[in-house]
Amino acid sequence: MKDDAESGDGKRPGDKNLRRLIGRVVGFFFSVDRRVYIVAAVAYAVLIFYIIATPSPPSPPGEQAIPNLDKIIHGGMFFVLGALAAMSRWKKPVLPISLAAIYGVFCEAYQLSVPARSFSFPDMGANIAGVLLGGVLVVSFKKLFVELLQQR
Repeated sequence: MKDDAESGDGKRPGDKNLRRLIGRVVGFFFSVDRRVYIVAAVAYAVLIFYIIATPSPPSPPGEQAIPNLDKIIHGGMFFVLGALAAMSRWKKPVLPISLAAIYGVFCEAYQLSVPARSFSFPDMGANIAGVLLGGVLVVSFKKLFVELLQQR
């Protein structure tokens, strides 16, 4: 017995509208001029540098309640950079993603010269992992989206 919410093709009536909406939103991101993403990536890299170049204040007492919170923060910040880097050059994203990963290493090394900051290999690993994860997810999502468009 068929559910009342399904049509004869096994799909719900709202699926077509949802696919159309997702297609428009994702299509917008893929159609933006790559220079916009380059500017966004550079601006975001400057923001990251400002954050890491600022001496850190003492940690609040509750920060220790979440183990490895700083690794999550590092990974998250560099995830965005990796995603922006991948979007800046759709056809060959390896170079910008590699540059973003090298920037993650540089940022961690630079903290050796910042008072109240310290160099950490796990933080550097989180920076690199964030860049790679952001870049790989964007590239994978783009490939999936292109395949879905070709199926229409």
